[in-house]
Amino acid sequence: MDASEYKESQRRVALDTAAAVIEGRVGPIEGSRILNRLSYDLVADPRIDKDFVIFLGVDSETDALPIGDVRKNWDALALEREDVKIANAQGFFRERVVEACRRLLERLRDVPL
Repeated sequence: MDASEYKESQRRVALDTAAAVIEGRVGPIEGSRILNRLSYDLVADPRIDKDFVIFLGVDSETDALPIGDVRKNWDALALEREDVKIANAQGFFRERVVEACRRLLERLRDVPL
């Protein structure tokens, strides 16, 4: 895979992730983590990009919360406690993350990198 194919594959993952967040198939925390990881392949400087800075912030603010595969390594009682924190954070960040995902879809949908 050459560099342009790689960037195109990253753009597709970003588009799929943004759509999944908007549709509620992926939560705002998980979606932000994925999009933050992809950010340097998609924009020049995600720390100043109006949409990617949201994903960076959510990822940073929630990095201690067990989302995804790491949950299998957690104690059930600890997960119950963390699930309350996760639910609160998902609710707090949802609107901003969904809006950033909508803008990201507009920006990246028809623009190859």
